[in-house]
Amino acid sequence: MNVSHEERKTRSFASASVMLKLKRILMLSFYYIRHWKLFPVLKRSSNQRKSAVIVICILFSALTAVYYFSNVGDIIFYYLYSDSKALPLSIQCNKGRLGNQLCTYATLYGLGHLNDQRSTVALGCNINKLKAEFKHLSIPRAPFLYFRWNPWSILSYLRPVDATIPPNSNFING
Repeated sequence: MNVSHEERKTRSFASASVMLKLKRILMLSFYYIRHWKLFPVLKRSSNQRKSAVIVICILFSALTAVYYFSNVGDIIFYYLYSDSKALPLSIQCNKGRLGNQLCTYATLYGLGHLNDQRSTVALGCNINKLKAEFKHLSIPRAPFLYFRWNPWSILSYLRPVDATIPPNSNFING
């Protein structure tokens, strides 16, 4: 497999930019650990070291839980990698009856397909009523903790700009 010089150059540039972003994240995390005075645990008594290790473990566990039970990973990877796909779309909760729920589902499905087959997720408040009545819905349920990032507002009618919802927007208001 022969790889051209230009292709190697762009690959190395892409990996260098990812490494630079990771280096910045590590530098910021070390700054905050040092700022909270959690890192220099060797100069402390044994009780202070135990407390610092417990705090670090709790913070790590909380961050891991937020990462796995939410869409934070999608948002982070969207900004870390320049060639990442668009964030999955979701739509605001609809407290109406079954017809309103179906309309909300259809709007989300249609906007996902209108925006270059973009992936979509339905919030629990929208999908719970529909899953009870319709077993074979194609839109998956959103994570338990769903962070709305860069919301996009729609009106009661479709505008031409709704066909190009920005890829860094993951929530539709309206």
